[in-house]
Amino acid sequence: MKTATFVTTPAEAPAAGGGMFFADRRRFLQALGTGALALAATGGRAEADTGGGAATALGVIRSRRSIREYTGEPVPQKDLQEILAAGMSAPSAKNSRPWHFVVLTGSRIGLISRSIPLTAYTAKAGAAVLVCVDTTVEPGREQAMLSTACCVENMLLAAHALGYGSVWVDLAAKPDIAQIWREALRLPAEMLPLCVLPIGRPAVTPPPQERVDASRIHYDSW
Repeated sequence: MKTATFVTTPAEAPAAGGGMFFADRRRFLQALGTGALALAATGGRAEADTGGGAATALGVIRSRRSIREYTGEPVPQKDLQEILAAGMSAPSAKNSRPWHFVVLTGSRIGLISRSIPLTAYTAKAGAAVLVCVDTTVEPGREQAMLSTACCVENMLLAAHALGYGSVWVDLAAKPDIAQIWREALRLPAEMLPLCVLPIGRPAVTPPPQERVDASRIHYDSW
């Protein structure tokens, strides 16, 4: 499978002053929705670049959904590498890149359902990735967690662009469960388990959700 190519349409192009320009609210919302509408014909999945058109970055963002049903098909190593590369391409405070990953395949994926309630659905995931935060990097733990959250979002979008489903399964807010993972995977003391991402071919294809709420957008002041 080819990686989806992200393209910029004229309506999304930066203005001469360097900022993003939209003539009015309608055009703004249309630009946000362009990709999601284009992906509707593919069942909400990003369409790989086959020479006849490519999924836009906005389309991947707007059509991504949290997926909790998988087919059981394994995830090839090359696709896992693409997803990890997308994560490591995220911005980070002071370019600290505080993220580390443990890739789980085969029976190791079972650690999710054995340790985290309500995750039996992960049994059919083709792979999983534990995302950890190095809490020792500058400028500090809080910034490291925020930076790694950006990394995770990139990974979720990359998985969707490649035709996979995934979901953020939290560990950072569950210290007792996080400790199970620390011990099971022999994590260094400075590594904070942030979340685990089950990844697999989706057994369901939920349609894109309209989440744009113009009442939450404020200009120049509240």
